[in-house]
Amino acid sequence: ELTYKITWYGVLAGIGKLKVSDKALYKGKEVYRLASQGVTAGVIGKFYTVDDRLEVLIDPQGLYPYYAFLSQQEGKRRKTTEVFFNQGKNKITYITNNGRPREFTAPTEVLDILSSLYFYRSQKLTEDNSIQMKVFNNKKIFSAQAKILGKERLKTPMGELLTFLVQPTISLNGTSYTKGNAVMWLTADERKIPVKIKIKAPIGHILATLVDYKSE
Repeated sequence: ELTYKITWYGVLAGIGKLKVSDKALYKGKEVYRLASQGVTAGVIGKFYTVDDRLEVLIDPQGLYPYYAFLSQQEGKRRKTTEVFFNQGKNKITYITNNGRPREFTAPTEVLDILSSLYFYRSQKLTEDNSIQMKVFNNKKIFSAQAKILGKERLKTPMGELLTFLVQPTISLNGTSYTKGNAVMWLTADERKIPVKIKIKAPIGHILATLVDYKSE
């Protein structure tokens, strides 16, 4: 379980969490349960409430998803999204607010945003290797890749560690959407823990810094 302090211009804006639970069963298949949560905090939380939660069930070997559930509360707005990944038939079923299902064609072993992070962390990372992924998000299939820009030593809750500085890029039909907009620091060991994430915002940058790490 990873806990992050989220700041904007150095001011506390929220708390984020990433967690992997014990194996469970989903439609007769063994799965891992991934969860993420982001909530507003501090002064910003007093003026605007955000509580976004995502749970994803993934294959233990390939780390691709079978099912994802997203609950979003942003101010007075509430929304739920269910995504069913039929990996055997290359189909995705997408349901918003318990409404009419929409179906999409998907490539083999397509990922979602959360499972793509864990898939990337499972790969052998080198500075001359760019990992390619197909990611379904917001009813679109994106081509994603992540490239290591270099190494940097950072202070973390686990002590001072060497980290990889990684830049993810997402593109659709050849057009890049996020180049230079986000970077993350992963520990340069077998755990590849994300200890810091920096995201370019419309004004300034949002910084997520690991403040607590628990492992069972």
